Amino acid sequence: MKYKVLEDSSKHLTIQISNKREQILFTSVTIAGIFIIVFTYLGVIPSMLALVNKAPKESFLAPSYILGGFILAYGIVNFLFFFSGVIICSFDKSLQKFTIQKKRFFHTSIDDYPLSEVTGIEELGIKSATELIVWLRKSNQIRGIKIFIARASGYGEFHILWRKVSEFLREQPTQLLNRQWIIEQSEDIYKVYKTLDMYKNSDMISYTIDKRKGLLIYELDGKEVDEYEIAGIKDIQVEDNQDQNDDEMSDRIVLEMKNGEKRPISIYCYSSTSGAHLVVRSLKYAIGLQAWLHLSPDIQKDWEHLN
Repeated sequence: MKYKVLEDSSKHLTIQISNKREQILFTSVTIAGIFIIVFTYLGVIPSMLALVNKAPKESFLAPSYILGGFILAYGIVNFLFFFSGVIICSFDKSLQKFTIQKKRFFHTSIDDYPLSEVTGIEELGIKSATELIVWLRKSNQIRGIKIFIARASGYGEFHILWRKVSEFLREQPTQLLNRQWIIEQSEDIYKVYKTLDMYKNSDMISYTIDKRKGLLIYELDGKEVDEYEIAGIKDIQVEDNQDQNDDEMSDRIVLEMKNGEKRPISIYCYSSTSGAHLVVRSLKYAIGLQAWLHLSPDIQKDWEHLN
């Protein structure tokens, strides 16, 4: 998978994606399948296998044909799947439109969607491949409609694109922070909340930034736990649990106040499922302690250098 950014500004983001590498790979697989079948028909492969295994070459005819047929079919199916020519995705804030253009063989399809309904972009692992999709809101469902964009043969192939598109969409009224956390925002309110835990049990946790009042409000199960003046917050951190009896690493979110106090705004949760680092990043972005919500590749390098 190869991609090229055609336009990148505050109002427009256009990306071109092609699967040339996958096309070459599965063309080679298809040719390999054809060669196996041809050389099996000519008796070359059965004779070689018979020589090595000291068995009649006739016993290797059927297995060789089956292997060649399987490789041929695998190559053709995947070549046709990845033969999408060029895919162009365009996000236009001026026209409030998300457009995806796909060129397959001699046919070009263009689909338009309201940008206001886009709630995020996501990488999905599909066996040994990765799919890049865009989510659209449907009624009250944040993950209402899944729009397929492209597929790559390796894992993590779309991560740079995910970062770039996610950062471009960071001002969307509703957006997915990850699989569990959601962001809703308006001119005065920025809310990060989780409605379900990893087991799909009710887990109503929310953090609301009230810009007009200058408050960060922590709520649990729909009830306010505490509120903090944003002007008094020096930093927001993830604090690891130092309890050696804990079988799995856990962490919690802590406010570092300008007066030196530390105020926890979550209980300890398993690090692998808490999403604490993402929540901290979003809260720091919302109150102005961090300029980026989804760190771009270049910003990520600078971030790692500074830390």
